[in-house]
Amino acid sequence: MRTSHRYIHKMINEAKSKISDEEFFISEAFAGYLEDIAEVVAKRYKRPIKLNIFYDEDNPFQACTDNRYISINAGNKEISTLGNRNVKVSAVIGLLGHELGHINFTDFTLMGLFKTKISKGIFYPSKPIPENTEEEANFEEIKDLLKAKDEIAIGVITSVLSHIENILEDAYIEARMCNDFPGKIKKCIIMKRALSIDNTLSILEQIDAKYDGLAIMLNLILSYATAGRINNDGNYTGEYLDKLIECIKLIDNSVCCNDFKERLKSSLQLLLKLWKYVKEVIEKQRSSQEQPNQSKSSSGRKSSKAKKEAREQCDNSLAGQIIGKTIEPKGIDEAVDTQEAEQTSGDDDENEIAETKKEIQQAVVEELGRLNNDESSSLQNTNGSGIVRKDNNFAGSGYENVENDINRILKRIAEEKVNEVEEDNLAKNIQNEADNIYYGDIHRNANITIHRINPISDYLKQAYNTTSPKFILLSKKLQKGIKNVVINRKFGGKLNGLYMGRRVEARSFVRDDGRYFYKKVIPEELDIAISVLVDESGSMASQDRITIARATSLVLYDFCHALNIPISILGHTADDGEVDLYSYANFDSVDGNDRYRIMDMCSRNCNRDGMALRYVAENLMKRTESIKLLIIISDGQPNDIGYCGMNAEKDLSQIKSEYTKKGITLFAAAIGDDKETIKRIYKDGFLDITDLNKMPVNLIKLITKYVK
Repeated sequence: MRTSHRYIHKMINEAKSKISDEEFFISEAFAGYLEDIAEVVAKRYKRPIKLNIFYDEDNPFQACTDNRYISINAGNKEISTLGNRNVKVSAVIGLLGHELGHINFTDFTLMGLFKTKISKGIFYPSKPIPENTEEEANFEEIKDLLKAKDEIAIGVITSVLSHIENILEDAYIEARMCNDFPGKIKKCIIMKRALSIDNTLSILEQIDAKYDGLAIMLNLILSYATAGRINNDGNYTGEYLDKLIECIKLIDNSVCCNDFKERLKSSLQLLLKLWKYVKEVIEKQRSSQEQPNQSKSSSGRKSSKAKKEAREQCDNSLAGQIIGKTIEPKGIDEAVDTQEAEQTSGDDDENEIAETKKEIQQAVVEELGRLNNDESSSLQNTNGSGIVRKDNNFAGSGYENVENDINRILKRIAEEKVNEVEEDNLAKNIQNEADNIYYGDIHRNANITIHRINPISDYLKQAYNTTSPKFILLSKKLQKGIKNVVINRKFGGKLNGLYMGRRVEARSFVRDDGRYFYKKVIPEELDIAISVLVDESGSMASQDRITIARATSLVLYDFCHALNIPISILGHTADDGEVDLYSYANFDSVDGNDRYRIMDMCSRNCNRDGMALRYVAENLMKRTESIKLLIIISDGQPNDIGYCGMNAEKDLSQIKSEYTKKGITLFAAAIGDDKETIKRIYKDGFLDITDLNKMPVNLIKLITKYVK
């Protein structure tokens, strides 16, 4: 029995209310929603992007990118603790917009070079310039540590500079994204900023929680750079606030400057200002090491390990204390062939740097498909001044449709869940129907199993999308000749140009062929149902027979689906009395994915046509349409254990005769060498398909005769 649409709608509404956050965020529907947003943003800058959305409430990870992939944890604590799903979705979109900002505007080449140089103890792009005596002393101290190749100090400095640079870059790319995408992206980024500030402890709370001084300063810089304000509940006054005021000019210049190198320089300048707090971290790292740091000359491996451990420990420590900061994007920071000069104070040879950068840029072009600067300059030729301004008074972008977006996604997820359940129920029902059919004594020891794919795998969808366009085009061409007839029958109309009739068309008097009459066509539904049974025996693999049968099934399905003609398509095979029926298209299909199921059609084992034919005929008999067409596609006579030769032919002839009397018109398209046997069995229903490539067209023409 066909499933009620009202029942399906009710089931979908019930399923929507039961969808959890995890189901929602990891669903294909939500992933597709984010991919649509990313595609719009990426298309403008010609950036290929792949998304990975997962849900893990125990993982503090928020989001990151390596310039090709974006990973987002929709279940991170900052999002999962929000009460409203609308707000959660906006927060995820804000994370997506942030990472897209890195892909669009961050110079991953220079970022990689910056990290490589710093990790080797070399200032890049230039030495920081002290602004006072305190910073001069700090600079000399840093320079001495780099020159001495103090691996613990270098590891900590590398970590701190990476964090500072990422904070400045975060603020810059978010400002650019809000400037360039003033709709949904802008609003969600601003909301993400607000949530981050709300989740940040005040200065006094951070002090009470015994945060490192460096972490407190980085939190203040992050809050001011991204949101233009800080959380100072309790009205703290002291050194941290004073130090932030010293840094404000550098922060503002970095956020509003399009030159990536300027942010790198600002990072080095901020290192001088924050050196007091960085030193504290270095000393803490020294005390945590079991052995004192050794020079590179005495133990290169141990010193390199010490640097790596120091950086990792610093990263881990800061990650637990810096609130609302996404993971820094991955630069091209693999090993770079750079001649390490004895000088480590930043006096590098500019030619060497230029050559290194050129090599890295070439690698980026080859590996990531990015455009060179000279190739992408035309994309940046706008009428603006090139200045990015902070708008801290922004009150909203006017995008108020996030709830509609969520409801649309929820409905799609619910539909998929309901469809899957209903398809399972359909498979059980058709199996029960098959079990209750009497197939005759010749099949009394045989069994029949119905197979129906649910859910549809991605490879079937991909196969269909790859191969179907030419078949769909053929279907549309064949529809043209009959579409007007179908429309007139369904909606009514006027049939002109008749030789005889009771109504005269005055405008036809200009004709000289006597076709002056017309008649009105009364609206009526198409009164035809079609079943297709495909032989999937092993011999169908020969001469691409199964391939042509699959293509024919695709064309027939698309043709009938477009004209609202009910159609079922099944394949059959057998092995030692075990008959397998494959339900590709069913009259009562719920999920609308039958076109993908057809792609699984293939040659298999033997064939026991009688059981398969009787099942399809019984199923077709239940249809209310007066015209019932059953089309068999086969390459030869039956062949299974205890079912072959004249006995099998007699069984098929009886089935054909029985159901012809019951109103089914049966045709057998013979596509193999055993045509005489098929003609002997099906008599007037025999179709000689000499040219396999013409089979789709021939069968469509056959159906068209009954539609007209």
